Amino acid sequence: MGELPFEISKIQNLSIFVIFSNGLSGNIPVELGNMTTLTRLYLGNNNFTGFLPSELGNLVNLVYFEASPNRLEGPIPLSLGNLTKLVYLDLSMNNFSGGLPVELANCIQFQWLKLSENSLSGEVPNQFTALRQLNSFSLAGNSFNGSLPASFVNESSLVVLDFSRNQFSGPLPDSWGQLKNLRVLSVGYNNLEGVLPLWVWNLNQLQILVLSNNQFSGIIPADINKLKGFKRNESTTSSDQTLWTVKVTIDVKGTQLYYMYLLNVVISLDLSGNKLSGTIPDEIGSLTGLFSLNLSRNLLTGPIPNSLGNVRTLESLDLSNNQLNGTIPTQLTALTSLTSLNLSNNQLSGAIPTGMFYLYNRFAFIYQYLSLNRYIIFNSWVDERVYGFNTWVEEIDFVKPWFSVNRQKEYQDDFLESM
Repeated sequence: MGELPFEISKIQNLSIFVIFSNGLSGNIPVELGNMTTLTRLYLGNNNFTGFLPSELGNLVNLVYFEASPNRLEGPIPLSLGNLTKLVYLDLSMNNFSGGLPVELANCIQFQWLKLSENSLSGEVPNQFTALRQLNSFSLAGNSFNGSLPASFVNESSLVVLDFSRNQFSGPLPDSWGQLKNLRVLSVGYNNLEGVLPLWVWNLNQLQILVLSNNQFSGIIPADINKLKGFKRNESTTSSDQTLWTVKVTIDVKGTQLYYMYLLNVVISLDLSGNKLSGTIPDEIGSLTGLFSLNLSRNLLTGPIPNSLGNVRTLESLDLSNNQLNGTIPTQLTALTSLTSLNLSNNQLSGAIPTGMFYLYNRFAFIYQYLSLNRYIIFNSWVDERVYGFNTWVEEIDFVKPWFSVNRQKEYQDDFLESM
């Protein structure tokens, strides 16, 4: 608690300085720039305010520098470009403003560069694509604009690209098709457009693909089955078995969730909020490691593929706000991990398959996301093999105005009272 005393800088020959999660506040002392023997500096998860001292550019032996999260503001000091030994820089979750200093590209040893969740703006200088050691590059949650940076020279080393929630425009660069070891590609919530390029489906190491809330058009091709990283038994096909910790925002269960997790644990595909058309290919059922699938708010037509029943790992499935037709496949009853299902605002008809909703999570009221289809009937809502009884809700037409959100809440409350 309290402020960090400047006298601490008088400690000589210190190599590692960790004050993470100490509730410290006030300004970061400029005197820290005198601790030139430091190789690791961790200032994160405190309440530091004010500017990041430019004197920190004197720490020329620094390899790891983390100052996330805090409440730092102002521009990123140009002097950080002097830290040419830096491998890891995390200034995310602050309030830095201004542009991305081209001087930072002088840090040619960068492997992790995390500047997400700030108020940075402007275009991304091309010099950052020349960082040959870069593994993870995150600029999410800022106000960057212009075209996405293209032609990364480190095609074999990039694993994480997260440029989501900015104001980037134009198409996805074709040169990104050469990033064969990419595991995370997240560019959701921008102003990107154009036909979804075929090279996306050739990135067979991908485990998280977020293209949501842009203006992409085209179809979802059968080539989606080339995404081997989305298959449970093939999600670690690269020789690098490192468990990467990643922070990515994903639309899951109707909410934007800020995930921090290990790769190979959560596997997600989000193409929602675009202009994709055509049918959902049967080959999507080969992505047997998926945790979350969101294809909502597109122009998709045709039936829900029976093959989705093969994706037993699914916890969240959102196909709402399309033009899907036909019945709900009985194969979806195999999705026993499912806690969120949204099929609303389509043209589905017929009966909900018997025994579909085993409520392993008694608060997972999947039924309220089936509204505004042509005619859907509930029967055998809860299978007696789960709780030893049946609850029958018959002849409910979800199109009728009286079946409002409040009415759904009444059914939900009545059910809980009966348990």
